[in-house]
Amino acid sequence: MSFRLYKDQQAVAREAVEILTTSDWVYLALECQIGKTHISLATCDLIGSKSVLVVTLKNVVTGRGFEDDYDMQGNTFDLATINYESAHKFLDHEFDTLIIDEAHSLGAFPKLSKRGDVLTQLKKKADKVIFLSATPTPESYSQWFHQIFGLDSPLSEFKNFYKFKDRWVIPKEVKVSASRTVIDYSECKEGLNEILEPFIISMTYDYAMFSRWVHGELDDDVANLRYGGQFSFTSLGKRFHLNENESYKFTGKHILPCDGGVELKESTVEDCIIKIDTSKEIVKGDFTIIKKIKKGDIETIEEIKVEELRLAEFETILKRDKCIYIGENLVSVESGSSLLSKASQLSSGVLIDDEKQTHVLSDIKIREALPHFGEKRLAIFYFFIGEKKLIQESLGSDVTDDLSKFKSGEAKHFVTHFRSGKAGIRLSQADELVMFNVPYSYEQFYQSRQRRSSLLSKGEELKVWWIFTTHGIEKKIFDVVQAKKDFTLQHYKKL
Repeated sequence: MSFRLYKDQQAVAREAVEILTTSDWVYLALECQIGKTHISLATCDLIGSKSVLVVTLKNVVTGRGFEDDYDMQGNTFDLATINYESAHKFLDHEFDTLIIDEAHSLGAFPKLSKRGDVLTQLKKKADKVIFLSATPTPESYSQWFHQIFGLDSPLSEFKNFYKFKDRWVIPKEVKVSASRTVIDYSECKEGLNEILEPFIISMTYDYAMFSRWVHGELDDDVANLRYGGQFSFTSLGKRFHLNENESYKFTGKHILPCDGGVELKESTVEDCIIKIDTSKEIVKGDFTIIKKIKKGDIETIEEIKVEELRLAEFETILKRDKCIYIGENLVSVESGSSLLSKASQLSSGVLIDDEKQTHVLSDIKIREALPHFGEKRLAIFYFFIGEKKLIQESLGSDVTDDLSKFKSGEAKHFVTHFRSGKAGIRLSQADELVMFNVPYSYEQFYQSRQRRSSLLSKGEELKVWWIFTTHGIEKKIFDVVQAKKDFTLQHYKKL
């Protein structure tokens, strides 16, 4: 059976070809799971590419993502795939088309990164460049500049970021310490996105799946299982629900009700927070505190053995003493980033020792949160592997990481990593989505939240639940990433 793109994928590929007839680049800003790889390779075929170089992430190269799709589609051009770290090895190679996957990674500013420098040289060698990313500018529109630097674009007149800054950026002086200030170049003037729009093709996952549904491109069983006669999607910046018996029409990349049809119902994505009081939670076990005592020039070490500690004390001990023993297992911190990781683990009541063994200190987070949901079925997303162990130990046979068992009803709840979610997977059997912890990266937070909020299509309100503890740092991380910034070591040090 020959491979065929979905109609929405064909439409994107055709639009990309139109842009590339007058431009040397196009940006496919398509949400996760739409099929960017298939679309980019199909575009290469349509423009008559003879030799294509793909620069992507290491795990994509290892997993043969592009090669597998290339074989599946039966493309005839020559294909080479390389990871960003080895891209410099292709500076002497010949190719006519360059595909840059996860292109937002080139957006560092104000200085051009080493990765960006190599890719700029590769861009200049290619006749056509295809950019791929679900989140082109996750933190700032200033991230556009170095991504398309070196190509013919509305920003070509600017020889470097600082020239670009003079026209498009609103610099701000930011105090990072008592004696140091830096210039923040992240705020851009209005109009920047508009002048780049002719080169950018965007599409939501919801639109793509809705198109496949109404065009009969999804298996009936899959369609009924996922949507049950109702579909939620994003159109014109808002969330809507559409029933099977309602009239609809496609207008460009949007779905609208036909004249006389039932008006679409607007819905919202809501972040809901459950706060767990952990101030009095006691952890029992065999703990050894290594305390350094300095008298004059003499430093001695005292071992203090205790059989119980408050959950809130562990972070304090690690900050002060840099280590603690849980039984015979050493948990140590060698740097600020290591301490940040331990503090985040402790927010969920777990701690990973130096031998990578997980210790469940307390199940209060899942124990106290669960009653909030009654008999509802949950899809729980964890951040650290230790959290998965905690959830599985606490819920026993009620939880599974096997999606088929969850869908069949064999297990009440489903647990998976927050980055998980293969193409086409929807958790329509889940009543609620629960995020057990918060990622430090705004980009990861945005992508995971975006993916999570598209998993359910059961009501007019789409909720994502977050569980925060009084002793933990989850709320602090959440506030920073929600403001479109990465939570860094500097943020942690200010807590």
